[in-house]
Amino acid sequence: MKIRLLGIVGMLVLGLQLSASALSADFTNGSGDGLWSTAINWTTGTLPTAVDRAKLAFVSTHIVTLDSAGMADELLVGHVSTAGVHIVSGGTLVVDRVNLGAFTAGGVGTITMDAGTFDCDSNYRIGNSATVTGVTTLNAGTITVGDGVSVGYKGIGLFEMTGGSFNASGTKGFIIGDIAGSSGTATIGGGILSITNGVLNIGLNGNGTMNITGGSVLAKTIDINKSGAVGTDAQLNLLGGSLELAESYNSALEIGGDDALHIEGGTLIWDGDHLSDLDTLVTTNAITWANGQTMLGVYDVSWMNGTSILYADYNDINPGKTTVWAITLGSQSPYDEWAESFGVGGGPSADADGDKLSNLYEFGLGGNPTNSADLGYLSESSIFSSGGTNWLEFVHARRTTPDNGLTYSLEQVDDLVSGSWTNSGNYTEVDVGTLDLSFEWVTNRFDTAGKSQEFIRLIIE
Repeated sequence: MKIRLLGIVGMLVLGLQLSASALSADFTNGSGDGLWSTAINWTTGTLPTAVDRAKLAFVSTHIVTLDSAGMADELLVGHVSTAGVHIVSGGTLVVDRVNLGAFTAGGVGTITMDAGTFDCDSNYRIGNSATVTGVTTLNAGTITVGDGVSVGYKGIGLFEMTGGSFNASGTKGFIIGDIAGSSGTATIGGGILSITNGVLNIGLNGNGTMNITGGSVLAKTIDINKSGAVGTDAQLNLLGGSLELAESYNSALEIGGDDALHIEGGTLIWDGDHLSDLDTLVTTNAITWANGQTMLGVYDVSWMNGTSILYADYNDINPGKTTVWAITLGSQSPYDEWAESFGVGGGPSADADGDKLSNLYEFGLGGNPTNSADLGYLSESSIFSSGGTNWLEFVHARRTTPDNGLTYSLEQVDDLVSGSWTNSGNYTEVDVGTLDLSFEWVTNRFDTAGKSQEFIRLIIE
């Protein structure tokens, strides 16, 4: 028993010695070449290993270039001026955890990635300490984090992505504005940010902002100041690109306090049918919108705020999913908006469904240009006598939506073989009634005195 006990003690002592030595891998740029792969640039005289702490804090305004394989247990980066790691072609970095902006007040720690791969098994903290700034810029390559990402952990965190892929695969997710007093901003202009097993949490306890101007953000769920904490500023601005929620339950998108998801040029895609959930979020001003993009296709519901329209569709644009987008009022003609809502092209004179009725007439009569069986409201005619005169009445539909650009008129001819269609104007509009929110019916009356036959057709221009 004594021998075994001594063995265990020996192992513990050895473990403590290894932990102590792991604190000494500090980058000093001893050779002057600025390369991670040069051994004499480190205080240990050797490259950091998987049990070492790689510390970049002693070289003023210097960026360490990684163009080969690198590793460390913990990567700490920060200097009162700026210290950083630049991963370029050929660079691969594997660490357990990352702390950017970890030292002197006012210091800055950065990681810029233009190629290669970067694997962080545990926590990735940007702006690790109060009053410091951490920055991650991903232009190309792949970053994978196995646990949690904090953009603004205790200090200021900036995450900028123009390309490549960032995979936050841990259950702690991707937090912007983590600890009280922190501030985080994430700007996605390209590439793919994937948060597969955790929450995209904006304004957990600090202030957080995400701006999506391009690329794709894929999240399991999204919380924007979920607790509704007073004094916490949280905002998600969908200005371009796409934002997709993978979970289908209605609380997959939660917005607290007076914070909001703001939609302009981007597209929100949410698994499942969430038309009623969106209506609640819009009604409570948790979702706002302005300006927008082009019409994506058919829609189920819409909301107008005076300058733009927010549309939502379930199942048609993305099967099994709810798609949300905004467009600017007046940015397209009413006909173009209608045609795009059905996904038809070819212009007003085309006949998309081959039913012998042009797209323009389908628009003017409430038809479906993708369904040959749906011609909209069909015209009707009848003859009756009143006051000793025989009258021909012709009833047709007329679109009432504002500024639709349509004119309706009637042409007559008494001989289909040799006659010419003309608008003689010898008819009177005698009645108008409501068909639905977008159409009315119009009754026109013709005097048939002295005529043995009369043919009438509706012209829509």
